[in-house]
Parts: sequence; C-alpha cells; structure tokens
Amino acid sequence: PIVCQAWVYRKSPPVGGMVEEACAGNVLYIPFVHDQPTKTGWRTSLWILNLEWRTITITLDFYDRTGNYVGGKTVTLAPVSLYNVFVKDALGREFIGSIVIKAPEDSLIAGAICIYKVDKTSFMACNAYARQIITGGEQPPPPPPPSAR
Repeated sequence: PIVCQAWVYRKSPPVGGMVEEACAGNVLYIPFVHDQPTKTGWRTSLWILNLEWRTITITLDFYDRTGNYVGGKTVTLAPVSLYNVFVKDALGREFIGSIVIKAPEDSLIAGAICIYKVDKTSFMACNAYARQIITGGEQPPPPPPPSAR
C-alpha cells in the first residue's frame, strides 16, 4: 500500500525530489549512495520520514561497495518528522556504498535519496527499499493517528 506521498525540497542547493508511493517498514535499504563532492562532484541527500506519532531512535549503518561495515550513526526523530542530511555529513567523510536504516520493530519509517552533480547538470531521486519488499513479506498498515489509538 501507499503509506505516504510527500514533496521534499532542498532549498540549498536548489535540488528537488519526490518521495512518491514510498513503502514503509522498520528496516530500509538504500543500495547505492554516492557522496564525494570533492573527489567526483556527486552529492547524496538522504531523507527519512518518521511515520509514527511518537519520538523514535533510528540507526544508519554504512557499508562500502564490497559490503564491509564502515560506520554508523544514531538519530532521534520527532513524531511525524523528516530527517534530511547529506550522507557525507552523517558519516563524517566522503562515501560510496549502501545504507541500512533501522527503526524499532514496532515503528514505521520511509526514506529516499537524491543523488546529483554539484554543478547541477544531472540528478536522480529514488525511494529506499523496505525489508518487507526485499524478503517478500507483506507491508504493515500505516499507524493510526493518536486520537484513534
């Protein structure tokens, strides 16, 4: 099912992207990110949307192109909020690889990335894969608003 549709727009630099028909889960996978502005001229902006009506803590696990774990970051997200960061800033260094994003088991998050050239000649945006899609499981329903709980 569609769990969210939202425009996400970064004002600086002026690159837009759209999270459209994004699938939610408690574990998301982004198979390719490229954030090396000084080496290759590419940037990756990461967006993670907390779909819960409560604060949650997520972890970002970074893996290089050969599958080796290279670092992690823990982030606390306010209820129904968007976390937006350049991958280089989240990891602390330039990076090419993949990201696994984990939320508590009883939580739903959605995510996307926008990869673009620093000179703004090209860009692409794509959604994160939910664990349920990767493993073939069913998607959980979106959480009800606080008044319905």
